[in-house]
Amino acid sequence: MQAKIFQDVDPLTREQALLLKMVFLPEANRIALWEGWRAAAEADALDMDMYTILPMLYSALAAHSIEHEFMKKLKGVWRRAWYKNQRIIHQLNTLAGSFSRAGIAMIFPRDPALACHYYKDVFRPIHDIDILVRRSDIDRAGSLIVTLGWQPKPETISPRPDRGCQKFVDETNQTLTLRHSLAERYFNKNVEDGFWSSNIEIDIGGAKAFALNPSDQIFYLFAYELENSRRPYLISIGDVFTILNNFKEEIDWGRVALNAERALCARPLRKSIAILKDELMAKMPDPALPAIQDRSCLFERLESALSGRRVPLLRNLILTYGQYLRSGDNAGFIFRPADYLQYMQRALALKSMWQLPSYLLRTGLSNIWMYDIKPVFANFRKKSSPE
Repeated sequence: MQAKIFQDVDPLTREQALLLKMVFLPEANRIALWEGWRAAAEADALDMDMYTILPMLYSALAAHSIEHEFMKKLKGVWRRAWYKNQRIIHQLNTLAGSFSRAGIAMIFPRDPALACHYYKDVFRPIHDIDILVRRSDIDRAGSLIVTLGWQPKPETISPRPDRGCQKFVDETNQTLTLRHSLAERYFNKNVEDGFWSSNIEIDIGGAKAFALNPSDQIFYLFAYELENSRRPYLISIGDVFTILNNFKEEIDWGRVALNAERALCARPLRKSIAILKDELMAKMPDPALPAIQDRSCLFERLESALSGRRVPLLRNLILTYGQYLRSGDNAGFIFRPADYLQYMQRALALKSMWQLPSYLLRTGLSNIWMYDIKPVFANFRKKSSPE
């Protein structure tokens, strides 16, 4: 099992920072930013992270009468995204109504809520459909989605208990992710119970639906995204910036900090928010960053220190224990070896806890070969080979 951790946050590249400013800073000199960024566009040097906000870039540049071949491409990207949004909003309306009639509580935790509520009148593409339901409703919700014409993706059906989602597709290959937790591995009950107790009502295509409140939305966009990435996506940085601008008075930074403490992700969350201040000059209360930093615990600092170290077996054991802490009802550093071993058994899909020693032995030997012995042999062959 490869242990995942909340990594330290990578900085933005120059091109990414310029693109972010062009799209999200209303007072920015977009012509000057375009002149600095267009070399990346002309060289077709755009990664997928940049591509996700290109429809919004067209909206930002359209009023400036920029004459460039790339603007025609941008217009095509924007048009496709706009039509996709209309189709998805119709689907969301159907889903929200069907779940309400079936008596299944649900939350749209990401793109639908952002596009239809948090961005207000500004265009924001909907890339993915995510639905959060309570764990007790997951089977009923899945069956309901199938009756609405969606087909389950078999590869997402897993016996592992840390698999918090199931994916469905429609005839256009649009993906819908049904979740009973907002992170596939980090099921912190203390955090996610709060999502349910303080969600907000929103309107999606004329249908009543529910979303995370502004504080929880900011936490989710940054903290849970860092589970699988070393930096929040550009569109998520822009999403948080938009929430800060449109719902500033409704954000409870104490709540964000408390969630960061419970999920053991205060350090990377603080660095993610620092990107907002450095790149977009986001305005937030002075105590916000120190409050989040103060919530980081010894275990978080240990994880950060171990990141990238060549002690793979010990590192994975400790970092997997971090996953266990985040999955339980208490996110404090409480040593419970028996519970930890049971968690590892379930996470590895082993039939018995007695299989753990042999698994760890095989993993340890494999890591020793991969990281210690194999490089020595490779280096020896390289030196002994004729020129």
